[in-house]
This record gives sequence, structure tokens and C-alpha cells, in this order.
Amino acid sequence: MRTIFHVLPITILALVFTVGSSAGCGDDDDGNQNNTNNWEQLSDDFLRTEAGPADYGCMASADPAQTFTQDTEITGIVEDFEEHFPVEGIEVTVYATRADLVADTPFDVSDPSASDGSYAVLVPADTQRVHYKMVDPTSENYFTTMELEDPVAGMGTGAPTTTGKDRAAISLTTVDTVQLTLGMSRIPGRGIIAGTVYDCLREHVSQAGLRVYNGPASDPNRQLISIWSNDNPDRNSFYFRDGMPSRLQSFTELGGQILVANLAASTSVTIEMWGRMDAGQSPSDCTEGCLISSQEVLVMADTVVITDLNPLYSN
Repeated sequence: MRTIFHVLPITILALVFTVGSSAGCGDDDDGNQNNTNNWEQLSDDFLRTEAGPADYGCMASADPAQTFTQDTEITGIVEDFEEHFPVEGIEVTVYATRADLVADTPFDVSDPSASDGSYAVLVPADTQRVHYKMVDPTSENYFTTMELEDPVAGMGTGAPTTTGKDRAAISLTTVDTVQLTLGMSRIPGRGIIAGTVYDCLREHVSQAGLRVYNGPASDPNRQLISIWSNDNPDRNSFYFRDGMPSRLQSFTELGGQILVANLAASTSVTIEMWGRMDAGQSPSDCTEGCLISSQEVLVMADTVVITDLNPLYSN
């Protein structure tokens, strides 16, 4: 659930891509059938985190993100996505629902961030996750960045917090440089989606495979639009290696990060993550592969959308 990386390390878009042929299991998305389980796209290895086997025992449980009981002010710093320095003059907009985001009906808009990057904005009561948009009103230096499905108050059993809600701002230079290093040019008017895969313990997940469709699973006519074979000039999908997108990475590494570029704007795409778990993991019927995360994301023109790819919560 969510969108530009609030969770992805800021070095992510400082992407330096190594050009070469893909390694690992067959992961060519080209020409695959709609709505079919293409097991050849799955890693031979089981889903893992730095702590050990990935934990998906919470699948079908309620989202553990917390809420505030009343409209609450939160504060944080707007940082440059690549260099981490504070960014002045960025407006942070909060949307309570996806419908509000599509209609551009914000719940609140901050004053421009101060010289130290600080901002303050209200978030709604009784809402687990909200959507943020970071905008440079001058449009001179920074790309519009969105973070979707961000936890409002926190995750798990800790006390909800109102501070340290830091936001990312991505410079125009970074966006263009990243795509050039990937051997592609940014198409004006198109959008970028980035994300991080999480298990039930909020750990980054490796060995997950990416699929992006131009419609939900309920659409029998949806098409697979994630392309990442090296011999395809329209390649648009990448996994990260050592904090950077890499043509050599066939599945998520321990950072759990993915990037899909040059997507048509004003469309809704579905990002799915798939993987395998051994018989001792949960769900135990996933040894041959299963869907572990599904997130519908609105592609915005000239915008980087960052989303958390969370377990399949019931809500």
C-alpha cells in the first residue's frame, strides 16, 4: 500500500544502472498471458528478510496501521531524495482517501517548508493511511512526488507519534539522470512508480517477483505491462541492487525495492508481488508460488509515486 519512497532509501533515485544481461531465473515478462500464474517468473529461492524467512502469517488479517482519535498536526522535514539535505519551499498536501486524491480535494496543505526543511500539516482522525503530495510551487527544481498509503500514526504496538514524519523531494536533475543511467529517456507527461516490499514484521523482502498490469485481477482483459528483458528497447521495470536499480537484478534483493518508469498517465495500474515460501513458512501452500502483495496505483503525469507493497491485509 503506498507511494516516492518515504521508505525507499534516498539513494534509490540516485540510481546508477549497470548495463548487462539479466541474471537468475527466467523473468522475462514479455508476451505472458493475462491473469495466469507464470511460475517461470518466480525465483527458485524462498522469500527472505535480513532476519530470516519472510513472515506472511498476517495475510487476511486487519491492517496494523494506527490512527489518531482526532485531527492531528504532524511535523517532519522535507529532504532531497538523493542528497538528504533539507529542502525549502515545498508544499506538503494530505489526501484522506484515494477519491480525494483523484479529485484533488486535499484534507490539508502545509505552508512552504522552512529553510531547515520543516513542515507541519494536519492528518485526519480515524484514518489508518493517507496520501501525501510534495510540490515545488515554482516548478523550477523539484519533480512532484507522491507517497501513497502512508501510515498516519505508526505501525504495530508502539505509541502513535506525531513527529519525524519526513517527506521526500526529488529534483528534476535526479529524475533525468536516473533514467539516462538506465539507458532510457524520460517521456514528458509519463509517470514513475517506485516501491518497497514488506512482510508482516515490516521487514524488507527479497526474492519477490514484480508484475504490473493495466487493470485489476477482476479484469479478464487486463494486460501485463511490466517489461524488463534487456533486449527489449521498451524496458521499463527494474529491481534494486545495493541501493540502486540494476539490470543485473532478477528479483528484489534485501532492500525489497522496485521501479517502473514511463507509465501512461491518468491510468490505474496494479502492482503485484509474487514469491515462494517453504513448507515451514506461512502460508504453507505457497511452495509453488503465491501472490503476496497487490497495490492499485494511480499513475500521475510527471510525478514519482512511491508505494509500500504490504501483505494482503483484509481491509
